Amino acid sequence: MKKHKLRTIFETHMKENLKAKKAAVLLSSGLDGLVSALAAHDQGVKIHAFTFQMGDVQSFDSKHAEIVASKMGWDFTLVKVPTDVKTIAKMWKYMHANLQCAKKRDYECTYPMIYCYEAIRKAGYKHVISGLVADAYFLFNRNTHIQKISGPKSEFDKFDAFRKDYFAEWLKSGTKGLSPENNPSAALQHELLSKLNGLTHVNPWLDKKTYKFFMGKTWQELNIPKQKQDVVAAFADHIERVGHRPHRGYQTEAKVPMYFEQLLEDTKINFNGRKRIMDVARDWCGVARS
Repeated sequence: MKKHKLRTIFETHMKENLKAKKAAVLLSSGLDGLVSALAAHDQGVKIHAFTFQMGDVQSFDSKHAEIVASKMGWDFTLVKVPTDVKTIAKMWKYMHANLQCAKKRDYECTYPMIYCYEAIRKAGYKHVISGLVADAYFLFNRNTHIQKISGPKSEFDKFDAFRKDYFAEWLKSGTKGLSPENNPSAALQHELLSKLNGLTHVNPWLDKKTYKFFMGKTWQELNIPKQKQDVVAAFADHIERVGHRPHRGYQTEAKVPMYFEQLLEDTKINFNGRKRIMDVARDWCGVARS
C-alpha cells in the first residue's frame, strides 16, 4: 500500500532534523504531538512521553497520555505542576521577565511547560518533539472570530486568508521572527524554554511541505467526515491502536485558567484590582522587564 503523503512528509522531517537515537515528546490526549512522535518512532527513535497535570488532580490528558505511552511501549513521565498561588505568582513574574509572556494565553500555556521542559532536561534529553501550531491548519478554537470563519458553514476565502496571515511571518523568517506580538500558540515561549534547557525543538507541523499540504484545502475537506481526517488517515495503523479524541487545548483541559484565577486576589500581581486575568496580563504589558 502506498504511504500517505503527509506521513512521508513527517518521516522525512524527522530524518533531516532529529539526529538522535532518543527524544522526548510533549504528549497530551490529542493528535498533534502524538503523530509527530509517531513519525520519529517509525524511524527507530526511542520515545519518552512527558505530560503534566495540575498538582494531584488527574486530567483526561494526563490519563490518556499514559495509556498511549503504554500501548506504544514508550517511557512515560508525569509532571505534577504546583497549584498554590504563591508559586504561580512567583512564576508569573518569571514568565514576564524571562519568557516574554504578554497575553493571558501566553502565561497559562507556558506555566506548565516550564516544569515539563525542566523534567526533560533533567532526564538527559537533547531533543523535544511537539505538535505546536498544528491547530492553525484546522482552526478549532473557542475564539469568537475563529468560530465565525471555521466550521461546516465556513467560506473558503475567509478561512484560507486567516491561515495565510497566521503563518505569514513564520514563512518569512521562521522562529527568528517570533515576538510577543507575533506569537502563534505561544511558540515564542516554547523556543525560549528549549534554549534555556539546552534542547532542540523538533516539530514537523512547521515544515514548509506540511504547510503546502494543508493550505488550499477547505475546512470541510480537512474535517469532514472526521476531524483532522488527513492526519487520522496518514497514521491510521497507530491511531487505531492507541485511539484519539477531538481537539481541546492542553491548558484548558488541565484547568490551568482556574488556578490562575487565584492571582486576582494577589495585589502585587493584580495591582489595578482587575476582575479578569486577561486584563491583568494587559496591565503587565506596561511593566518593564527586569
